[in-house]
Amino acid sequence: MRATKSAVCDHPRSGKFRGEEQQKFANESTRCVMDVVDFAAGVSSDGSAIAFRLSGRIGDAECAITREALEVHFWLPVGADASRMLRTFADGRNRIVAVAERKMRARPGQPVRLNSHDFGAKR
Repeated sequence: MRATKSAVCDHPRSGKFRGEEQQKFANESTRCVMDVVDFAAGVSSDGSAIAFRLSGRIGDAECAITREALEVHFWLPVGADASRMLRTFADGRNRIVAVAERKMRARPGQPVRLNSHDFGAKR
């Protein structure tokens, strides 16, 4: 299997590449612009949002996604507990981070709060 450059940022430790290919990919993976730094996202004390951090070349941002956005766009059951919220966040992480990155680029240096309107119309 040969490692090739792509628009997707796959972490070299993901198991997709071995040996020399893994090292080559690790050296080439500087193209990643944003990463979720705090993989331990947390539920707010009132349960109304999940907080996480983004870090990248354009800066760092404190981010949050509202419970309402998770319920409307990520199938979180109404009244779900904190562990279910975190599981729903983890399941939708790629899409959530992509929207947070766009919002962060539009307003550098400001906190990012994602709500239902940031994810478009309900399906």
